[in-house]
Amino acid sequence: MPMSWITPTNWDSPMRTFSIFNKINIPSAALFAVALACAAPVASFGAGPAAAESETSAKVRPVLNDKYLQEILDLINSSKKTVLICHFSWNPDTTTRLIKNAVYNAVERGVKVRVLLEGSLQQNEYAVKEFTQLGVGVKVSKREWFLHCKLVVVDSQKTLLGSTNLSYKSINENNEANVLVDSPEIAKLYEKFFEAIWRDTTKEIKLSPVETPYAIAAPNRTYHPLMREYVEWAQKDISIVVYGMRVYTGGQNEVMDFVDELEAAAKRGVNVRVLIEKSGYDERLNEGNKDAVEYLVARGIDARFESPGKITHAKLIIVDNEAAGVGSANFALSGFRFYQEANVVVKDREAIRQLREYFDKLWKNTRPQAAPAKSSAPAKRKK
Repeated sequence: MPMSWITPTNWDSPMRTFSIFNKINIPSAALFAVALACAAPVASFGAGPAAAESETSAKVRPVLNDKYLQEILDLINSSKKTVLICHFSWNPDTTTRLIKNAVYNAVERGVKVRVLLEGSLQQNEYAVKEFTQLGVGVKVSKREWFLHCKLVVVDSQKTLLGSTNLSYKSINENNEANVLVDSPEIAKLYEKFFEAIWRDTTKEIKLSPVETPYAIAAPNRTYHPLMREYVEWAQKDISIVVYGMRVYTGGQNEVMDFVDELEAAAKRGVNVRVLIEKSGYDERLNEGNKDAVEYLVARGIDARFESPGKITHAKLIIVDNEAAGVGSANFALSGFRFYQEANVVVKDREAIRQLREYFDKLWKNTRPQAAPAKSSAPAKRKK
């Protein structure tokens, strides 16, 4: 099972080498941007990380689809000292107006509220202007490191993160996966994450994961290596839902290392299912996702497109009953290497059960994809 000692060292910017778990080294890379994004030491696992039992389930709660609005409003309305909001976008609309009003009321109560937004989006300029007028501390991230997280931390205690953007459509209409984690350890890690970006938006944030009995906070480059360790030890089932996925046939990289582990799991009899968005308007996204589905199917993995008519923007990786990864990172070099991302690995069994149930409901409305003809199958990758 995955090791638990973590050493420090959208398409969804560059990074320095880092080391985690079995010393996976990832080299520096040039900034890579893709349009996809627009839509402490820990205790030893011993023989392996058993998922936490259900009595801890109140500590981790899935927040799915349109349940996000009430959750973020309750968090802000109940805040007593601090609210930190680190989000990709803040769209000006009737739904986000409710959130802005909650922020204003919190400021009136004496709560210190700060907001970080991605600097490349025009709609965020309006939010910056409004928050400045309200006396809310607000900054935008510089282009060097694309800010793709969807993160809220309240009173150094509660953390809400996942895939939901602050827009009417994302909150009310999309398939989105988030979790609310009640943990001072995890909240404090993501406070450090926020503060580091606040101090200097031009740098990638490097923080070691923090583990509790029910979840592991895994920001930026620490997330996928951790989930890959779980995949390597999977026994029965791996279920993935993602908005965007890229395969790279020109050579090896960390995305393809993960894909190789999925293929290896399928070959040893693990039921590997991958559900990917099929957009009704973004052909660039569809092109990459189509290549990914064909590549996976050709390698014995049951990869499918989600049913049309509703955007599936969730990013979720479930492995057996051991772990469920939830966060903002897509399955591409953007999310693996280039963007500021906020993720968590859920170990609580009841939360994992709810997330699996959510996946199964999405999966039920899909159909298998035919294997590509040999002539059209993706070429074998160069090593």
